[in-house]
Amino acid sequence: MHEVATPRNAGLINAFIVLNVLGAFFWSQPFDYQPRTLVCDLLGGYLRFVGMWQHWDMFSPEPRHIRIRMDATVKLRDGTRHTWSFPQMDQMGLFERFRKERFRKWAHDNVRLDTEARIWEPTAHYIARQFADSQNPPVAVALNRHWADIPPPGSGRDPASEPFHQYTFYQTNVAPR
Repeated sequence: MHEVATPRNAGLINAFIVLNVLGAFFWSQPFDYQPRTLVCDLLGGYLRFVGMWQHWDMFSPEPRHIRIRMDATVKLRDGTRHTWSFPQMDQMGLFERFRKERFRKWAHDNVRLDTEARIWEPTAHYIARQFADSQNPPVAVALNRHWADIPPPGSGRDPASEPFHQYTFYQTNVAPR
């Protein structure tokens, strides 16, 4: 029989696996209690960084009562404006939805919130880089929230016909690179 060689770092690999399993287990629970709070406080930054965060607001305790869209208005040096949209699942095919859902969730559950203002500037600079052009660089970016009410079940109103409201929640000038 062949003997399987074990890596010298087996303990580190096992610790990494346990960290991820524990983090996912505690983070994905919809209620708060002391061990969960402790683990989420310790691992929250890491779980957000690797995209393992979860929110239960789709299901409980109170489901969202609004539809959300987000975009950015990018102004170029010559004055032209372009709209950059965060992913919108209803405009994508199945494979593209799998690839981009985490970015839509990141935008809707993080970027749009006032409590996450610390990520607005890096988000705006990321969007500006999507329009990089040495002849006509971006000079300003505005982040916009759009929302429409979801009527209560049984109201007879079609959610798709509800009008969207818009609010520009962040604006910044962008220095050409």
